[in-house]
Amino acid sequence: MNCKKSCKLNVLLVLFLFINFNISFARDSWVVDNISYNLPSKGDLTEEIVKNLSYNIHLYGAMFDNSYKENPPFTLTKFDNGTSKQNGEIKLINFGKLSGLEKKSAVVYFTIFDGGNNSEHYIAVITQDGNKYNIKQAVLDYAKMGVEKIEIKNDKILIHILSHGPNDAGCCPSVKEKVVLKIENEKLKLIQQLKK
Repeated sequence: MNCKKSCKLNVLLVLFLFINFNISFARDSWVVDNISYNLPSKGDLTEEIVKNLSYNIHLYGAMFDNSYKENPPFTLTKFDNGTSKQNGEIKLINFGKLSGLEKKSAVVYFTIFDGGNNSEHYIAVITQDGNKYNIKQAVLDYAKMGVEKIEIKNDKILIHILSHGPNDAGCCPSVKEKVVLKIENEKLKLIQQLKK
């Protein structure tokens, strides 16, 4: 059997298994564009403070240095009561304790409209160290999902999502899953993805 036939058969077999047995392939790229930065502290973290911080976001279709950039690098952008002028919106905030830290930490989920038909999904973990906030932030690399809940528990960041099942319409994911992240080497890292 030549490679063309065997390669096609392998692809068909994988598709058959995926569709008929709902086999889920682990994603190790759930978090991309992983960055870490500091901001001056405004006191102990509260919902009001978190909603009014600046976050690094992609500004799509924006002017930079007198030229139009489709997908520029991150730009520190001020949020005002949970929204930004760049169509950004903080959707969820939760607080919890991470080991080794005296003060509570926050996990934030926000979206930024990308100028097309989609939005980018961001997750940020904010910790406080003296007179500064440390922010570990990443883009969630899976746009077709719904984030229902976020939390800090047992030194992990839990993201409760709805993803698409085999019969779900594009608008309406229905499969409950949990994505588990941890902070490792100053970055957010996927450690587990569980179906509920």
